[in-house]
Amino acid sequence: MIVQVFIERGLLKYGDVTVGRVVAHHSGLGSARSGSDIFYAFVDDAGHGLVKNTKASVFDFPDGMKITVYYDPGNPSKSLLYESSLFCVELP
Repeated sequence: MIVQVFIERGLLKYGDVTVGRVVAHHSGLGSARSGSDIFYAFVDDAGHGLVKNTKASVFDFPDGMKITVYYDPGNPSKSLLYESSLFCVELP
């Protein structure tokens, strides 16, 4: 968990940002800890399309929902669905 926090913080501080879309979601069964599997798609600055997945336990993401994606421009497969992160970006 602590390593994930540092990875997310780095992407939010130094990563590129783009708009993506939820392409599928599957609600977890059982405890709230299982959450939902969220699959999202985005296009990086080089024009490459990517589909990634993450867990979300707090909010349901309907298919087609626009989302904010932060990603590592040097390795876009490292990405973060902002709406499911532990952080909040404050604008000046």
